[in-house]
Amino acid sequence: MSELTKQQINQLVINFYNKVQKDPLLGPVFNEVAQVHWDHHLPLLTNFWASVMLGTNEYHGGAYGKHVMLAQKAPISKAHFERWLELFSAEVKEILPEPYASTIIERAKMIAQSLQFGMNIA
Repeated sequence: MSELTKQQINQLVINFYNKVQKDPLLGPVFNEVAQVHWDHHLPLLTNFWASVMLGTNEYHGGAYGKHVMLAQKAPISKAHFERWLELFSAEVKEILPEPYASTIIERAKMIAQSLQFGMNIA
Protein backbone atom coordinates (compact mmCIF):
# COMPACT_ATOMS: atom_id res chain seq x y z
CA MET A 1 0.00 0.00 0.00
CA SER A 2 1.28 3.44 -0.85
CA GLU A 3 1.50 6.17 1.76
CA LEU A 4 -1.02 8.95 2.04
CA THR A 5 0.28 12.18 0.50
CA LYS A 6 -0.43 15.85 0.97
CA GLN A 7 -1.35 15.98 -2.72
CA GLN A 8 -4.16 13.48 -2.10
CA ILE A 9 -5.36 15.51 0.85
CA ASN A 10 -5.26 18.68 -1.22
CA GLN A 11 -7.33 17.05 -3.97
CA LEU A 12 -9.83 15.86 -1.37
CA VAL A 13 -10.14 19.36 0.09
CA ILE A 14 -10.60 21.01 -3.32
CA ASN A 15 -13.19 18.50 -4.55
CA PHE A 16 -15.07 18.41 -1.27
CA TYR A 17 -15.32 22.16 -0.74
CA ASN A 18 -16.38 22.71 -4.36
CA LYS A 19 -19.38 20.54 -3.48
CA VAL A 20 -19.92 22.30 -0.15
CA GLN A 21 -20.07 25.69 -1.87
CA LYS A 22 -22.89 24.46 -4.13
CA ASP A 23 -24.79 22.52 -1.47
CA PRO A 24 -28.23 24.03 -0.66
CA LEU A 25 -27.78 23.54 3.10
CA LEU A 26 -24.07 24.19 3.57
CA GLY A 27 -23.33 26.66 0.78
CA PRO A 28 -25.16 29.62 2.35
CA VAL A 29 -23.37 29.13 5.68
CA PHE A 30 -19.93 29.08 4.07
CA ASN A 31 -20.54 31.60 1.29
CA GLU A 32 -22.91 34.13 2.84
CA VAL A 33 -22.59 33.91 6.62
CA ALA A 34 -18.91 33.01 7.01
CA GLN A 35 -18.01 34.71 3.71
CA VAL A 36 -15.16 32.29 3.17
CA HIS A 37 -12.40 33.52 0.86
CA TRP A 38 -11.82 30.20 -0.81
CA ASP A 39 -8.46 31.00 -2.44
CA HIS A 40 -7.08 31.68 1.03
CA HIS A 41 -9.10 29.08 2.93
CA LEU A 42 -8.47 25.95 0.84
CA PRO A 43 -4.70 25.88 1.54
CA LEU A 44 -5.47 26.30 5.26
CA LEU A 45 -7.87 23.36 5.10
CA THR A 46 -5.28 21.27 3.30
CA ASN A 47 -2.79 22.13 6.04
CA PHE A 48 -5.37 21.27 8.70
CA TRP A 49 -6.05 17.80 7.28
CA ALA A 50 -2.34 17.22 6.58
CA SER A 51 -1.70 17.98 10.25
CA VAL A 52 -4.45 15.58 11.31
CA MET A 53 -3.51 12.75 8.98
CA LEU A 54 0.21 13.17 8.37
CA GLY A 55 1.30 14.87 11.58
CA THR A 56 2.81 17.79 9.66
CA ASN A 57 1.90 20.41 12.30
CA GLU A 58 1.29 22.92 9.50
CA TYR A 59 -2.04 24.24 10.74
CA HIS A 60 -2.22 26.89 13.46
CA GLY A 61 -5.53 28.56 12.66
CA GLY A 62 -7.76 28.10 15.70
CA ALA A 63 -10.59 26.33 13.90
CA TYR A 64 -12.52 25.53 17.07
CA GLY A 65 -12.98 29.15 18.13
CA LYS A 66 -13.91 30.23 14.61
CA HIS A 67 -16.66 27.62 14.44
CA VAL A 68 -18.01 28.59 17.85
CA MET A 69 -18.15 32.25 16.74
CA LEU A 70 -19.89 31.23 13.51
CA ALA A 71 -22.67 29.61 15.53
CA GLN A 72 -23.36 33.03 17.04
CA LYS A 73 -23.96 34.47 13.56
CA ALA A 74 -26.13 31.74 12.05
CA PRO A 75 -28.49 29.02 13.17
CA ILE A 76 -26.30 25.95 12.74
CA SER A 77 -27.92 22.63 13.50
CA LYS A 78 -27.06 18.97 13.74
CA ALA A 79 -28.37 18.68 10.16
CA HIS A 80 -25.50 20.88 8.97
CA PHE A 81 -22.96 18.57 10.57
CA GLU A 82 -24.69 15.46 9.24
CA ARG A 83 -24.70 16.87 5.71
CA TRP A 84 -21.06 17.94 6.01
CA LEU A 85 -20.08 14.44 7.13
CA GLU A 86 -22.18 12.84 4.39
CA LEU A 87 -20.48 14.86 1.64
CA PHE A 88 -17.05 14.50 3.24
CA SER A 89 -17.34 10.73 3.60
CA ALA A 90 -18.47 10.31 0.01
CA GLU A 91 -15.58 12.38 -1.32
CA VAL A 92 -13.04 10.64 0.93
CA LYS A 93 -14.15 7.25 -0.39
CA GLU A 94 -13.65 8.51 -3.96
CA ILE A 95 -10.15 9.83 -3.40
CA LEU A 96 -8.37 8.08 -0.55
CA PRO A 97 -7.46 4.41 -0.33
CA GLU A 98 -8.19 2.30 2.72
CA PRO A 99 -7.29 2.38 5.53
CA TYR A 100 -6.76 6.15 5.18
CA ALA A 101 -10.36 6.71 4.13
CA SER A 102 -11.74 5.08 7.26
CA THR A 103 -9.25 6.88 9.48
CA ILE A 104 -9.98 10.38 8.17
CA ILE A 105 -13.75 9.78 8.35
CA GLU A 106 -13.47 8.69 11.98
CA ARG A 107 -11.35 11.72 12.81
CA ALA A 108 -13.83 14.00 11.04
CA LYS A 109 -16.65 12.51 13.12
CA MET A 110 -14.72 13.16 16.34
CA ILE A 111 -13.96 16.73 15.29
CA ALA A 112 -17.61 17.29 14.37
CA GLN A 113 -18.71 16.02 17.79
CA SER A 114 -16.28 18.37 19.49
CA LEU A 115 -17.47 21.34 17.44
CA GLN A 116 -21.11 20.51 18.11
CA PHE A 117 -20.37 20.41 21.83
CA GLY A 118 -18.63 23.78 21.65
CA MET A 119 -21.52 25.25 19.65
CA ASN A 120 -24.14 23.83 22.06
CA ILE A 121 -25.75 21.73 19.34
CA ALA A 122 -27.57 18.68 20.66
